[in-house]
Amino acid sequence: MTPLKAIRKYCLNCAGSVGEVRRCEDDTCTLHFYRLGKNPNRAGIGSINNINSEQKNAHSTSDFETQSTAPM
Repeated sequence: MTPLKAIRKYCLNCAGSVGEVRRCEDDTCTLHFYRLGKNPNRAGIGSINNINSEQKNAHSTSDFETQSTAPM
């Protein structure tokens, strides 16, 4: 079991239901930000949109380099 799954299971046990976990307002709990089974520190890492924008930037840079080295 991954740490995030263990946290999610703990929160379900503490709150009693999925809806109560979502509505949990106990921000004094150190697990509060991880209660939905996601790590907020990794937001945007590895997303399809992020990968596509990096690929577009790589292509646009290489296009610029080929254009600037062409004879005038």
